[in-house]
Amino acid sequence: MPPVPISVVVPALNEAPTLGELFKRTKTTLGGLGKPFEFIIVDDGSTDDTQAVTRKLLDDNPNVIVIRHARNFGKSVALMQAFENASGDVLVTLDGDLQDKPEMIPRLLKQIEAGADLVGGLRLHRHDNILKRFISRLYNKLVSRIFKSPLKDVNSGLKAMRRDVYKSLELHGDQHRLIPILATLKGFNCTET
Repeated sequence: MPPVPISVVVPALNEAPTLGELFKRTKTTLGGLGKPFEFIIVDDGSTDDTQAVTRKLLDDNPNVIVIRHARNFGKSVALMQAFENASGDVLVTLDGDLQDKPEMIPRLLKQIEAGADLVGGLRLHRHDNILKRFISRLYNKLVSRIFKSPLKDVNSGLKAMRRDVYKSLELHGDQHRLIPILATLKGFNCTET
């Protein structure tokens, strides 16, 4: 596939119920902008019907790419494999559970077009339980204070970044949680919307 303006990356672990809708909504959103895209799903060792869903998406859509793991290696490994295989000028990450709304992608792209190197989506209405939201809020405050970052939500799954950003990242362990911080430390202009 020749380089495309946008690579959409979805790390997936047992996301069979939502992947089809996520692809459809992404296609509608980017199609409305007239933007060609590739849709990269990294099935990170799913044990549900994710393989069947991704096979159907792959069969029906020439812009879908599927990377499949025999077991779960974690989100950082999944993202690194997607970054290595992506060809877009801009890469967008989305979690597979639909908490990240594909309809937000145009807002991220607008910030990229305005000069940002990386734009994080700010999660305002989370569907997680109260304990997870509290821990996430605490984590974000701590990370922002330590790294003197103005970002309020460094761990959002919804991000857009230029090619030079995603190709420069080397993620290990749980470093996917720090992508905006890592990019900032490399001198890239990071913001959120």
